[in-house]
Amino acid sequence: MTDSVVPTTGERWGTGARPAITYVPWTELWDGFEPRVADVVRSSGGVAVGELGGGANPTLGLQDRVGRPIDLTVLDISAEELDRSPAHLAKLCVDLCAEEPPVHERFDVVFSRMLCEHVTSGRAFHRNCYAALRPGGYAVHFFPAPTALPFALNRLLPRTLSERLLETFFPARKRGGKHGKFPARYSWCWGPTPKQLERYRSVGFEVVACDVGIGHGYYQHFPVLRSLERAKADFLLRHPTPWQAAFVLFVLRRPPE
Repeated sequence: MTDSVVPTTGERWGTGARPAITYVPWTELWDGFEPRVADVVRSSGGVAVGELGGGANPTLGLQDRVGRPIDLTVLDISAEELDRSPAHLAKLCVDLCAEEPPVHERFDVVFSRMLCEHVTSGRAFHRNCYAALRPGGYAVHFFPAPTALPFALNRLLPRTLSERLLETFFPARKRGGKHGKFPARYSWCWGPTPKQLERYRSVGFEVVACDVGIGHGYYQHFPVLRSLERAKADFLLRHPTPWQAAFVLFVLRRPPE
């Protein structure tokens, strides 16, 4: 991965250059999410930071990773989820898919982890993220893509069945816990295909970078499937394609005025 995602002159999407796209093992993308967000905050000089959908599980160590004070606000549609997070945090209970943007030019950086697949409208969500940023601000989103089989099934299966499967193999994800399952819709949750890049551009964003995670850990209880998945992931890392993304991290920027 790059040391910094903040582009220099001429590297921004919309100037004729393409965003930086990398393909990495999914574990590298998963483990590197918080350092990636911290890098964007630190490199951009951001202070006002919003965690979207942080709810009961906000990213508490971000300031330590940034290495200087930041003003972190946790935003979530659920007041109940926000009540489960530490009392000292600043919180906003808002619907980021509302017809009218609920937040205007408040943040230098916003970020989300495993939220985008749950929103009712990708267009409304990213339009409202754009509105929440100050000019020149950054958005970082990490989400699963339905081009991987477990997430394709999660998208297609009835909710009750997908919940039972998840709880069977991942007991920590039981309903009512801090990591419970929420409805998955996967609106605008794809890898760096031309159509996906154009979606972000359509609401005003520049696409700075995209990291694509290959492979997943959902077959850990099935040795044969686990071995086949690892072999497939090794092949795809040598022959990458956005259509086999399992996890995706996008870095977007609202252009400066």
